[in-house]
Amino acid sequence: AGGQVASLQTYDRVPGSITSAIVRMSKSAPYQAILIADGGNAASAAVPVLRKNGMGGARVLGTELWNSESSIASKPALEGAWFASVSDGLYR
Repeated sequence: AGGQVASLQTYDRVPGSITSAIVRMSKSAPYQAILIADGGNAASAAVPVLRKNGMGGARVLGTELWNSESSIASKPALEGAWFASVSDGLYR
């Protein structure tokens, strides 16, 4: 579809690690979209840091992991984010 990976950052699941990854990534901003390949809790913590570091206009994308989190709709930071999902109606 013409997309291009402009930056790939990894982080550990320890306090401050995702913030450090975002700061490293922000050096080559702006981005059209940012995929957070982690659960909704990590993503909801990361989005305010993204916005604070100059990536306010980037579309936030998530994985199918977000679909299994019942509290995803109550996370204001993820409002308007897109994530992969399969309709529950496809399963018996």
